[in-house]
Amino acid sequence: MANTQLNILFLSQEDMMILEMIAFSLQEALEDVTIGVFEAQTQEEAIDILHHNSIDLIIADMNIDSLESYKFYDHLQEIHQFEDIPFVFLSSDPEDQEIAVLKGLQNFFLKPLNVDELLESTGAILKNQTKNHTQGLDFLSEDDDDLQIQTSCEIKLQNITQIVSQIDQAIQNNASLQEIQKLNDEIKKYLN
Repeated sequence: MANTQLNILFLSQEDMMILEMIAFSLQEALEDVTIGVFEAQTQEEAIDILHHNSIDLIIADMNIDSLESYKFYDHLQEIHQFEDIPFVFLSSDPEDQEIAVLKGLQNFFLKPLNVDELLESTGAILKNQTKNHTQGLDFLSEDDDDLQIQTSCEIKLQNITQIVSQIDQAIQNNASLQEIQKLNDEIKKYLN
């Protein structure tokens, strides 16, 4: 099986060492997965990273500014290409957890972090993302076959439509029955 690349974006103004350690632990725990790590200290940096990279998980530290971090989350939910990226929120403020619950966010962790729980949760998210990547590749090949079939059918339909138009024209011009039959035989070739 090919190695799957999954990318995590860490949005934090604190020391990234613990988050990088989590990424390393996740890579060790997940078979055939390479974890890429992107770091941002501001929401603007995070948006720039999102526009230039494929991100599979965002871990956002609420201590940047919890209200602003939720606005960042809400903003990304409004952008179609980012709306399905899973979020994990970290905060040392228990009130942030209430906001997370009201927004329907399940992946919220209070600091100091229980690293085992965080690893378990993010590992489950990334395993799901791995399945999505793999299925996406399977669907891609099926979609390619479907696209080729669709394109072939469209070409046949265009050709048949042109021949029908020629038959109509031939009838209007009082063409012989043999000429019309010849055009009709051409249609039969496309139908077989």
